[in-house]
Amino acid sequence: MSSSGRFGGKILIMALLSLLTFGLMSCRFGSSTRIYLNDSISWARTDAHSNVYSAAFAEFKELRKARESHKRCFEPLVGRDGAFIWLKMEFTVPEMLRYKSLGLVIPYLHFSDKVWLNNVYVGGYGEFPPNEKSSLFQSHLYYFPNSMIRQEGVNTILVKVWVHGRGDISDFVFVDEYDSASRTSDMITFWNVRMYIMFSGVMLCAFILYLLMYIGRRNEKDNLSFSLLNLSTVCFLLPFCASDIPLYDMEFVSYFLFIKLALCISFFFVVTFASLFMMQYLRVRISPPVRFAMSVLLLTASGACLFAPDYNFLMRLTIPCLVMMAFQLGFGIREVVRAFFGADAQARTSARILAVGFLPTICTILADFILRDILMFTAQPYISIFGWQVSLFVFIMILTVRYNRVYRRNEILSFNLDTEVRAKTKRLSEANERLELEMRRSNVDLEMASIVQKKFFPLPEVSFLGWDVAIAYEAAAKVSGDLFDYYHEGRTLRGMSLFDVSGHGIAASLITMLSKHIVYESFRDSNEKARSISTALYRVNEQIIEAKGDIENYLTGLLIRFTGPDENGTCGVEMANAGHPHPILFRAATSSVCEIVHDEGQFQYGAIGIRDIDVSFPEIRFPMEEGDVFVCFTDGLTEAMNEFRDQFGKERVMEILRASGGKDAKAILDDLVSSLFGFIGEVPRDDDMTIIVLRRTGIQDDGAEELLEEL
Repeated sequence: MSSSGRFGGKILIMALLSLLTFGLMSCRFGSSTRIYLNDSISWARTDAHSNVYSAAFAEFKELRKARESHKRCFEPLVGRDGAFIWLKMEFTVPEMLRYKSLGLVIPYLHFSDKVWLNNVYVGGYGEFPPNEKSSLFQSHLYYFPNSMIRQEGVNTILVKVWVHGRGDISDFVFVDEYDSASRTSDMITFWNVRMYIMFSGVMLCAFILYLLMYIGRRNEKDNLSFSLLNLSTVCFLLPFCASDIPLYDMEFVSYFLFIKLALCISFFFVVTFASLFMMQYLRVRISPPVRFAMSVLLLTASGACLFAPDYNFLMRLTIPCLVMMAFQLGFGIREVVRAFFGADAQARTSARILAVGFLPTICTILADFILRDILMFTAQPYISIFGWQVSLFVFIMILTVRYNRVYRRNEILSFNLDTEVRAKTKRLSEANERLELEMRRSNVDLEMASIVQKKFFPLPEVSFLGWDVAIAYEAAAKVSGDLFDYYHEGRTLRGMSLFDVSGHGIAASLITMLSKHIVYESFRDSNEKARSISTALYRVNEQIIEAKGDIENYLTGLLIRFTGPDENGTCGVEMANAGHPHPILFRAATSSVCEIVHDEGQFQYGAIGIRDIDVSFPEIRFPMEEGDVFVCFTDGLTEAMNEFRDQFGKERVMEILRASGGKDAKAILDDLVSSLFGFIGEVPRDDDMTIIVLRRTGIQDDGAEELLEEL
């Protein structure tokens, strides 16, 4: 059996279910006490200023005769230009309804109305001019309290109706006990109004689903057109459920504008996207003339409705706009017919699927035309919306079928690979056991490496003359990529270095240990041969490039040399920077804080250990007097983040140093570390961190103590 035949069977089932639903929906769940009033309705023309007392002098005519000669009863009586009429209904209360509160139900009444019972106003729906507004398809329910009803004799209902356009009143107008009338009115409103809200929700989901599918696969443009088709249909359904939409009651939305946008222009987009969907589903290339013609038809119809000066003119545009939309839909239908009778088997199958998919919509549109425009069953809901839901279900099934085909294909592949997968699983399990053993060994080795590395970078064990030194060295993991060292002769501090290796883990830690000896030898050689500290850093770069070979890790860092001191205890500092965060200097004399950067006219660029890359490490010189504090660090300090992804930043470091500059080095370091961990909270650090604080303390002795220690 062909795929189109299978779809046809499913569509037939859905159509039968829709008819069954419509039949149940059409039933009147009434009671034996219900009083139907359609045969007793009479009418009389009136004006905007009339009231119930002037209605007593009006000349009423029987409305049933007008219905027999004209299916739509108000339009031939007063025209489409707008007029006020009175409707009068009379009833007597049967024995079983006496001394009970009653309710009047009018399933459908267009345009707006106000109701009186025995000359007492009981309510209304919609609004009269100048701010006219229709209640649209909502059922009208009016409450008649027991005290207002004449238990003996005739009760008179007067309805003042503003008739505009295709005005009409439905069948099955009745009076019943209020609870029964309220239940029936709610049921009518549910089927005529609230059901469309649920349908709109379904189509919004379809809109999102197909739009996401189009975003995932841009080449399937039929997903986009079908998505927009659903969205425009949701807009078109707004007038059918407008009475339950808060937007409809807002003053800034006029009824006339609402109808133009929601009912007219949205309908034009529905037809346009339906035609476009047919052509794109068939993979037909849309020629530029066809695109131009479709655009002109859409813009012409939409523009004519949008700029319509009044409601009557808009009503007169109905036939011309429907003709234009028939041509618009014809572009898609023409391609379906061509594919249906064409030679391409795949195109014929796609055409059959489209025909079967749209069949419920086409059939229910014809049914609506017969029921509402020929038989005048205006109290019924628009069953074409039900048909469209069936069509929507069909196209969703198409996606399901496509998905199932892919799934079955994958299932076959999975079945063929099952044996191999089981064998590989066994091998992987054995390999996993070996891997776990290796991981345990690796963890032990990593722990040992961590111990070795910490011993490789010990903290100073002596106090340096003229210096107060504090160092914090925190690895993010067991091993670190930070490298620091200090160079001294006895208690005389000659220099320091701080480097940060890119990356993490064992590779970075090995580079640190490889680099430590190279940096030390370069520093010692520069001192012995009186070379600049910048030259020493260039030599470090060359030797590390040669030593590490093809390893990709590189380093940023600082190389620092101290000279002096002079008779005032002032020490000279020579520094070269290889792409490292700028150190920060606190001046005790002025309580100021600044970054240590190269002079104007000099350029610093490049890092250490990158082959064939030009670098520049200019020398920076500055003095440090007693009380001055010099702080250098790796980016694990400044780039540490809190839970909001905010970085700690160098500004905070400078603020802390400005506030704590008068303290000793250990206290300054403690302030920095505590501020950092207070800032990041529970957020784990993802980078190694090293902080070095050097505080200049001046000349504290004459060197005798140092000589004594050496002896």
